[in-house]
Amino acid sequence: MLLDATPKLEDLIVKLLADKVSATALDIQNKLMEEAQEFTIQAIYKALGLLETSGVIVKSKKKYSLRVSWVLDISHLAKQASLNYKNNSKTYLPKKGRRIIWHFNDLLALNNFWSQILLLAAENTNNRQILTWMPHPWFHLAYSEQEEQYIKSLEITGTKLFLINGGDSFLDHWAEKYWQTNNIEYSNSPSWFHDKYKDQYINVVGDLILTVKLDDKITQEIDNFYQKIGSFDNLDFSEVFRIFGLKVKVSMWLENNPEKANLYQKQFADYFGIKSNGPGNKIN
Repeated sequence: MLLDATPKLEDLIVKLLADKVSATALDIQNKLMEEAQEFTIQAIYKALGLLETSGVIVKSKKKYSLRVSWVLDISHLAKQASLNYKNNSKTYLPKKGRRIIWHFNDLLALNNFWSQILLLAAENTNNRQILTWMPHPWFHLAYSEQEEQYIKSLEITGTKLFLINGGDSFLDHWAEKYWQTNNIEYSNSPSWFHDKYKDQYINVVGDLILTVKLDDKITQEIDNFYQKIGSFDNLDFSEVFRIFGLKVKVSMWLENNPEKANLYQKQFADYFGIKSNGPGNKIN
């Protein structure tokens, strides 16, 4: 529970009770329906029973609430994990003038590690802004649950994302539904990146630059697929599974390069009409 990318009914109930404090089973059902989550009242009572047996919730008359001791335990665990990760995750972050390289042959493993590094970089550089260039937002199509988690993490940590999407196809625009939040500013208008980095994905956090380079084959596969899909009516999910199940050769490198980071920052600043504060600094 609370670990899956796709939330279970128990997870949804816990999240609801975190906001509502107490609710009846009917209250929970109605609230879930408002969020386009339809469950029978029998399924909700079964989930409530499991949560009560597990010590997560308590029942008073007809109303259910989160158990205070469970909330305190979860809060302590989260604080401890956050502190430990912040103190030890710097092993993933290179010092000035250095870089770290990783190689992947699986796109799912790449996607998961990619978002992990970005969040660690934002946390450890005290820079709550991520500048991103992507030729196509394929991870939103292939791994939508993981991307929802990533976007939610950005919201929770107060991280601002400036995103340039290099594609203009139906699927490129479909991904925009994930970016409808106050902390994401995005566009697919022509940019300095469009012609230079068709096979590279670039992310800038302060002085740190995370670059992902796909091999020619998967780059072409993704581009061809995005160009031929004009609507969901001709979206073949077996083709999606085939493409994103391919063995690939992908390189990812994280470098601490203030001068290069400043060059990218200026491009994003000009593109979005915002101010760049100079080498290695944040964009306001």
